[in-house]
Amino acid sequence: MIDEEFIVSTPKGDYSVSITHDFEEDNIKAWTEVTSPGGNKTHLDITPYWPEHSLIKRMIRFHSMFNYWVTREMVGSGGPVEMHELEEIFEEAIVGRNEEAANEYKAKFNV
Repeated sequence: MIDEEFIVSTPKGDYSVSITHDFEEDNIKAWTEVTSPGGNKTHLDITPYWPEHSLIKRMIRFHSMFNYWVTREMVGSGGPVEMHELEEIFEEAIVGRNEEAANEYKAKFNV
């Protein structure tokens, strides 16, 4: 059963977020599923212990810009993705995107 839902709007469309709580004997876990504008669903690789909406929104923004989800394997932490790890990947992706654009410009204009 879905316990919380919200929409995150991006230039590529709306992402639907569904959070389901799993009540266990000694804790409560919140599983976060996101449906992209194209209808693809994914479970975010983030903490199940009351994940911050800011992290969820940042993960979606990243996906909207680069078309892939950041996972624990990418950050190499062995645990769910945390905000500081996502920010590092974000910066690397932006730099890579800028370098790629610069190389395309150079090739196009023989610079």
